[in-house]
Amino acid sequence: MAIFTHHLGADYLYARVHGWWSRSAQGEILESLTRAATEENFFHQLQSFGVLSVTDTDRVLEQLVLRQYDRLGKLGAHLGGSWLKYMEALRNTLERENIKAILNYRFFPERESHLSDSLVHFPSNTIRENDFLALMDATTTEQFIRLLPESRDKEEYARITLDLAKDKDIMRAECAVDALSFRREMEATRGLTGEMRTVLQDFQGRQADHTNIITLVRNANFYHLDAKKLSYAWVDGGKLLKREFFDHMAAASSVEAVIDALPVDYRSVLTEDTSRRGFGALENRLHCQLAQEARKTFYDAVNPLRSLAVYPLLLEQETVNLSRIYEGIRFSLPPRDIAAMMIR
Repeated sequence: MAIFTHHLGADYLYARVHGWWSRSAQGEILESLTRAATEENFFHQLQSFGVLSVTDTDRVLEQLVLRQYDRLGKLGAHLGGSWLKYMEALRNTLERENIKAILNYRFFPERESHLSDSLVHFPSNTIRENDFLALMDATTTEQFIRLLPESRDKEEYARITLDLAKDKDIMRAECAVDALSFRREMEATRGLTGEMRTVLQDFQGRQADHTNIITLVRNANFYHLDAKKLSYAWVDGGKLLKREFFDHMAAASSVEAVIDALPVDYRSVLTEDTSRRGFGALENRLHCQLAQEARKTFYDAVNPLRSLAVYPLLLEQETVNLSRIYEGIRFSLPPRDIAAMMIR
């Protein structure tokens, strides 16, 4: 007699991720962390709340990312199958940040950056320390490409690298890497069950819209790129925004013009708080909108699969919040300013 049903597994995992979330940087824990004031107090609180035990105070941001990476791996292992493939797609997105760091260091060595400080040493990453050194010692772009690790994305990395070698446009290269990550994540949702796939594709569509809105706002605010040059920053897969709208608004003369032209779902969010008009505040409102909808879905006990679908998004936002707190403390920002940067 079969007694372990799919629903029983979903209920168990619902309790599991909610247990993780109860020890996460949200609610009162988040409020306390924003008031930590010193790095030492921040580390102490992270450990006392059961969020993270910082083992290397020189590589705090790396440990925050690795915590997220490890949690995604554990959730994928619990669910297996197509869900494991989706978790691997999310982990690969984190790993691709190393590719962006390597491209920056390779083509702009005159900038004051240290590659070792920019890289995250993922446990399963095929790029090891010796590989980094070999990549940096490559004398030609062709040799650099040959030394890139074998993966399904190597051909994409080669194309991005060749384009960067020609135009030296690192923004274009980074956008191409990000677009690749988003495409891989979207591909991975197709093998999931109907409920999970529906929820994830809805949130991914909103994330794509938010990314495109932020690009348009940044362009109107300080990039001032023409439509052709901005076109490579477009992210496919949005829920409400179309490519035609993006191309048209690329020439917008002001942030207000972009906001006024947006669908009401996004326009209302960006105009609801007139007391904080800075670009960072606008961007954060979009992140908060997504977070609030994700939390509402996360607490849907009637449909536990929906909780599992949005937990990775909440985990990502938690990593962003913790990173912002740490950086705020390092730069001696007052708690009020740090609190204003939180995704709630």
